[in-house]
Amino acid sequence: MGTSLAVVGCLQVYYQDINGWLRDYITGPRGWQQGNLLVEVPPRTPLAAVYWRDNGDMRVYYRSYSNEVVEIMYTENMWRARPTQLTACIGNSQISAVLRDSIEVFYQQNPNALQEYRTVGSSWEMGNGVPTGMRVVS
Repeated sequence: MGTSLAVVGCLQVYYQDINGWLRDYITGPRGWQQGNLLVEVPPRTPLAAVYWRDNGDMRVYYRSYSNEVVEIMYTENMWRARPTQLTACIGNSQISAVLRDSIEVFYQQNPNALQEYRTVGSSWEMGNGVPTGMRVVS
């Protein structure tokens, strides 16, 4: 109840099952099929995903129990065994990701700002921050 959803590619859906595990649900020649148990995640953790159409690689992002943005990677037709902790976030942060020239992951770093974390080559670096604590007066 209350799971986040992330959808990529030709319909691969990532969600949290009733036992707290992140898993995928995929379409194939025989219709929808339940896929892999990927990793145990906190209740109602936010999810985001990116997908490379040319080779089928994927990255899925979620918030860990220790309030870090975590990446799990699907490459060369298999899931990497160990999640990678990318950066700290606040406890109620949502996560969003987009694939452009690089992977860009957005999250809330503190109560007053959104933060971009992006790939540069094979490394990660902080991108732009977006203040959110300002009130607009009309």
